[in-house]
Amino acid sequence: MSTSTATPVVPPTTGMRKNGKNWHGTKKAFRPTAGLTSYAKRQELKKHSDAVKELEREMKEEAEAERKVCRSYSLSLLICLTALIPFVVSSGLHLWSACLHNNDIISDNTSLPKTVSLTDKPIQARIQRIKDRREAKEEKLRYEKMAEKMHHKRLDRLKRREKRNKLLSS
Repeated sequence: MSTSTATPVVPPTTGMRKNGKNWHGTKKAFRPTAGLTSYAKRQELKKHSDAVKELEREMKEEAEAERKVCRSYSLSLLICLTALIPFVVSSGLHLWSACLHNNDIISDNTSLPKTVSLTDKPIQARIQRIKDRREAKEEKLRYEKMAEKMHHKRLDRLKRREKRNKLLSS
């Protein structure tokens, strides 16, 4: 007959502290190099982050291209519709069938219209002008707030310095 007694595993206790502050946790040795990573590990992390950035860049370019195609398609469809409205109203034909059967507007081999000659450059320039105007307005407000607290000569000096830094950085 074999009897085996299982003794419960109890974590070692540290006992009573000499100063009586048993509610404090025990301190570990200070190891200043514990959080450092090796060069190989850092290089591996850098490769991974570069791959992620490249993937994000590709996805942004793809989304931008898709947005441009959708915009040009919607612009050409709008042009098509505005050109055909008088014809459709006078003849009583369905708008979609007239638009689809018009060979001048829809090409044979693709579903995109031929008449897309508009570019996004004017639109992008307009957006950029709006952004520049907003920046100038914010900067003007910022200078007005600073003028309340600061002497005008000091403010002028600051404006010149910021303008010079902006020109150097661009």
